[in-house]
Amino acid sequence: MRLSERFSALLLVLAAVAVAAAVSPVEARNASPRLLVRGLEQDLGIYFEGEDIHFEFEIRNGGDADLHILKVRLPGYHSGIEYDRVIPPGESGSISGMISARRLHAGSFGKRIKVTTDDPDNPELTLFLKGKVIRIFDVMPGPFLLTGYKGDRPEKEIPIEVAVNPGWITMEDIELTGYHWRRESADFQIMQESIGVKIRRVEKGGKYILKIWLKKDLPPDIYFADLCLETGFEEAPEKVLPVRLKIME
Repeated sequence: MRLSERFSALLLVLAAVAVAAAVSPVEARNASPRLLVRGLEQDLGIYFEGEDIHFEFEIRNGGDADLHILKVRLPGYHSGIEYDRVIPPGESGSISGMISARRLHAGSFGKRIKVTTDDPDNPELTLFLKGKVIRIFDVMPGPFLLTGYKGDRPEKEIPIEVAVNPGWITMEDIELTGYHWRRESADFQIMQESIGVKIRRVEKGGKYILKIWLKKDLPPDIYFADLCLETGFEEAPEKVLPVRLKIME
């Protein structure tokens, strides 16, 4: 190759390098993630009261830069919200979690999930959940109130009745077999250690006597906890009865 040809080839190489150097930063600045979701709404179907309702949304990155999921918000009672915080270009991730049907009112429900990402064109996304909760039985009456003065040993008996939802189960399907205090309750430890509970069946047809009494002294205050009445029904293994204890001076 002659000297002139070598010089021309060298100039071409240098020009190519200069163009690449000039273009690359622009291309890097233009690269961005793109949030894609397969279905913004999910119909979760019908659940019995007390069941856990699971959901999962597939999230795809259709852009040419990493997609960052910055925040996922689901108001109300739920647990275990999980999501992939970084999704590379062309790949998929998920947003999943669980809602407790025991915390939902009977009937149809709807929930909104707010998703925040670094997609410049779609930074905020709303996903929708819907379904229906069937209350198959009730315990009447409702919240239980026990009151007394400091140093007393108050006790109380009330009749309770199991009322079934016709069309789903019969009275023979339900039997109160025991109880436990919900650990998530505000005063779980105090109520578990200080309150005695006895459930006695008085006749067939879902009629019982519930007795609650104070076993030891407590300082004046108001205490709250959920008493979970256990059943023999697999689809609804417990029924929550809120209990309030008030100790006065």
